[in-house]
Amino acid sequence: MLQSISNGVKVCTAPAETCPETPTITILENKLKSEDEEVAMEGVRLIIEMMHTMTTEDITHRLIPLMHDLSKQASEEMKQELSFQIRELSICLEENSYLLLPSLELLMSSNKENTRDVCVRSIANIVYTLSTKQITELIVPLITRLVNNRNEFIRGSILCQFPLVYPLSAKGDQQALLNLFTHLANDISTTVTSNVLRSYILLSGELTTTELVSFSLPWLRSLLGRMNEENHGLMTRCFLFLVETMPDIERKKYMLPFFLEALQNTLSLHNIYILSKFRQFMFRFNTPHAADDILPIFITHYSHSDDQIRAEVAKQMHTLIDYISVDTMIKHCIPILNALSSDKLASIRSRVPRALSNLCTSLSVEDIRKYLLPIIINLLRDEEASVQLHAISYTDSFMNVVDDSMLAECVVPVICSLATDKDYHIRALIACRMEEFMHYVANTSNQAQILHHCLLLLEDPVYFIREQSVYNLANMVAGYGSEWTNKNVICPIVELASHPHWSGRLSALRALTTVGESISSTITTIYILPAILDLHKDRVPNIRFNVALSLKRLTPTLSRRVYHNNVKPVLELLRRDKDVDVVYYAKSAMQEGLRLRP
Repeated sequence: MLQSISNGVKVCTAPAETCPETPTITILENKLKSEDEEVAMEGVRLIIEMMHTMTTEDITHRLIPLMHDLSKQASEEMKQELSFQIRELSICLEENSYLLLPSLELLMSSNKENTRDVCVRSIANIVYTLSTKQITELIVPLITRLVNNRNEFIRGSILCQFPLVYPLSAKGDQQALLNLFTHLANDISTTVTSNVLRSYILLSGELTTTELVSFSLPWLRSLLGRMNEENHGLMTRCFLFLVETMPDIERKKYMLPFFLEALQNTLSLHNIYILSKFRQFMFRFNTPHAADDILPIFITHYSHSDDQIRAEVAKQMHTLIDYISVDTMIKHCIPILNALSSDKLASIRSRVPRALSNLCTSLSVEDIRKYLLPIIINLLRDEEASVQLHAISYTDSFMNVVDDSMLAECVVPVICSLATDKDYHIRALIACRMEEFMHYVANTSNQAQILHHCLLLLEDPVYFIREQSVYNLANMVAGYGSEWTNKNVICPIVELASHPHWSGRLSALRALTTVGESISSTITTIYILPAILDLHKDRVPNIRFNVALSLKRLTPTLSRRVYHNNVKPVLELLRRDKDVDVVYYAKSAMQEGLRLRP
């Protein structure tokens, strides 16, 4: 009689009447009962594959009890494999999947987190197939036993079942589950309490407002006293979730006092995380007295020894200012900002300008001059470039509200000094804001100072700053007109055209061209064109081809006579230059001259 091997099992190949086929369940039983662990493991791996050939009676009365017995004495590796097979089996069995619960309870004792997680997911699959009565009889007692298990990892793992089981349970069971949840919330294990907080965010969505108040706040308050570095973030997420989901009345009645209590916690990281969500809390605590109640926390924390807490206070000051009265700003906020502006950490000092900017929208000009200007001036003169950059970014808030005398006395001198700062980042930011500064000092005695330093930036060694200055000049000329440009801008740029360094001459060339395109052709012909033409003999090829490029741009603004008498002879010389780029742009400029009307 012939035999073949299939998955390690001898299968008879003779006709059925001479060699009856061995039932699948019998083959699987022999493997699972084997004393050889490798053979038993092979049988475990074949469970799902072979169950499709079994009858329902074989599965429920022979396979599942066998798996239960195996779960009692299985190794960690086998428990893991069994958990995978049971998870698949729980999906296939549907209404009979509850028979797997005893095996899953045994496998939950595994030391492997992955095995426990798979078991928890399997229980979740089973719960969806059960009636309310079955949940009462099977699931609630199972959860109760696991909640009281000595192993903290088992207690922590079962927590994710609460949000799933609670809405499917009977009313009495729901209260029992909440009691069990509260019991776990008071667990001494940080692993369990962390899982409590994670599960609560899902569970709270199933609770009524009354349940949220009566159930949540007591254990959250008790947990607040046992806060540690591992669960402070989760605690804050739960708290924020409650703040966002509670109706206004309950939120203001219960959550605001709890928020203040939470900020008094001695754990630094918790305070930092709570403060980092301050804007979200204040948006929800939109009551007249909320900010006044929270202000003492800022007064206490701004001088805290922990650098991160002081930094978070400085970061959130601009939000607090949005919710308090002017008198409170002057009495409390300004002293806090004044102290933070001289903090030892530059990262903290750099947070102050934004808050000062918010204050400017609420205080009078006299108060700004008295209280805020000294602080912002000190920050502009700070020894750290990062602080100065933040201060420059918010200077417009002050320039927009103070009068000319305050500008001349306090702000403009500092800005002008920063335009020549040794740090190119500061000079670059000043260059980007220079046009804005010119707008604030327009038609005042301060305009000449700002313009002078704007022109000085044309000589800067950094290319970006020079280009930004040229762009600024173009916008100024377009805004102030030809007369203002002729009086204030052209002469300094013409002088710059003879700068000893080629970058200065190039900046002058680009500025002259930009200005020439925006003003009258008469001024261009008399003052700008001669300065550009004088540079055609420059020893630097880059200057010469930019001369050709400038002439090409200015040609449409010139008369035909000026072009032929002054421009074309220079272009003829440039067309014979040794540099190919100069020749190319010279020819291109001459093509532009051909388009001039007679």
